[in-house]
Amino acid sequence: MHYALCTTYSSGPVDCLVNPNQSGVYMHISGIVVFEDIEGGVWGIVGDDGIRYQVMNDLPKSVREAGRRVEAEVEPSSAVTIFQWGRPVRVLSAR
Repeated sequence: MHYALCTTYSSGPVDCLVNPNQSGVYMHISGIVVFEDIEGGVWGIVGDDGIRYQVMNDLPKSVREAGRRVEAEVEPSSAVTIFQWGRPVRVLSAR
């Protein structure tokens, strides 16, 4: 397993996994799925670590239920968002 230091926001660095089979950096998170009714709605995950992760792509339908416990592989996203709800991430897989 390889590690890289990811750039984060005000809370400091986070250990991230570097996927040796792809060029991206990803993280394993677990937490609770939330839906915030902001400007049409936004899906997110409140991690067990208390960090809010804003889902920038479609959350898989199998876990798209507010209050559901989830484990996910995500990659940090540099997307600009008007929601400013949490750290933008793209969900690679979720269960």
